[in-house]
Amino acid sequence: MLKRALVLALLVMILPGCTAFSFLFDRLPFLVSWQADRMFDLNDEQERLIESGTEEVSQWLVSEGIPVLTHRLSQARTLWQQGHYTVAINQLEQDIEKSVSELLTAVSPHLIPALLTLDEKNADAFRRYNDERKLEWFESLQSKEAKQQRTQKALERWFGALTQEQEIFLSKSIDLFEDEYSIRLKNNHHWKERFLEASLNRDKEQLEQWLADPSIWWLPDYHRLREQNRTQTYQLLFNILDSITDKQIEEVDEKLKEWIDTLNSVL
Repeated sequence: MLKRALVLALLVMILPGCTAFSFLFDRLPFLVSWQADRMFDLNDEQERLIESGTEEVSQWLVSEGIPVLTHRLSQARTLWQQGHYTVAINQLEQDIEKSVSELLTAVSPHLIPALLTLDEKNADAFRRYNDERKLEWFESLQSKEAKQQRTQKALERWFGALTQEQEIFLSKSIDLFEDEYSIRLKNNHHWKERFLEASLNRDKEQLEQWLADPSIWWLPDYHRLREQNRTQTYQLLFNILDSITDKQIEEVDEKLKEWIDTLNSVL
C-alpha cells in the first residue's frame, strides 16, 4: 500500500485514463507529498524531502521512464493487433513489471532519506491509516461472490462486457482459497511492522532491499497464496482469450492506445 501511494502515484493516474494527466503530472510532487502526509502526518521538513525527491523522479520519468514504457506498450499493442493475444498479454505483464522495477530503482535514493526521518508519531499515524483502510482493501476476500465480482470488474475494464459463456467460466474458476482473508490481513500487518521497524531503526540497507524486492517482507503463506491466485487468474484469462469477441479485441486495443496517448501527453 505504501509504495502505491509514494512510488506509483503516476500509475494510479494513468490507469483510469485520466484526461487531465498532464495537469496532474505537473503537480506530482505536491500530490505525492499530500498523500504521504495523509499516511504519516509529516512535519514540514519531511514534506520538503518528499516533494524534492518526487521532482527528481518526475524528471527521470520524462527523460527515461515514460518513453521506455510507451515503447513497450506500443510493442504489446502491435502484437495484439497482429492477433497474438496470449503473447501480447504475457509481454504486457513482463513489461509493466520491468517498468515498475525501474521506477522503484529511480525512486529509492530519493524516497529513503525521507523514510529514515520517520519517528514514533509518524509510525502511529501510519498504523491508524492502515487500520482504517485494510478492511476496505480486502473486503472482496470475505466471500466467493465478492471475489468473483472484483475479478469481473477488473476484466471488464480491459475487455468490456463479458459474454454469458465467459461469465459462467469465471463463476467456476474463481474461488476463495483456504484462510485467504486472514492470510492477507496477517501479511499486511507483518510487512507494515517490518517497514516501520526498519525506518525507526534507521536501517537504510533493509529499506533499499525492500524497495528492490518487496517480497522480502512477505509471509510464506502469502507467497503461496499469490501463486495460487496467479494460476487461477491466468486460467480464466486464457479461457477468455480463447473465446474473445471482435468487440473485446477492439476494447483492449483502445485501452492500450489510451495508455500510450496519456503517457505521451506529458512528453
